[in-house]
Amino acid sequence: YAAELELSEGHLSRCFAAIAGRPFREELRRFRCEAAKKLLLETPHKVCEVARLGGLRSASQFVADFRQQTGVTPGQFRRRTLLRRSAARMPRP
Repeated sequence: YAAELELSEGHLSRCFAAIAGRPFREELRRFRCEAAKKLLLETPHKVCEVARLGGLRSASQFVADFRQQTGVTPGQFRRRTLLRRSAARMPRP
């Protein structure tokens, strides 16, 4: 995008950080994590496929970024969230 705006990547990154209050890479990781959460909960895709769909070549990097953002691995997130959802749907006596 920097080239389209006729700016250097560094300058665009600094402008983004000044406006958003966080570096572009951090925002990109946050955005990818939110998109991954949706894929993990709404599709049966394996974690490596979710990573690929999110634009990452490395599943291990995806897992590390996801854990840094959420505190759990993508697999743990999927299991815990789906368990909570199914428990919430169960009728109570």
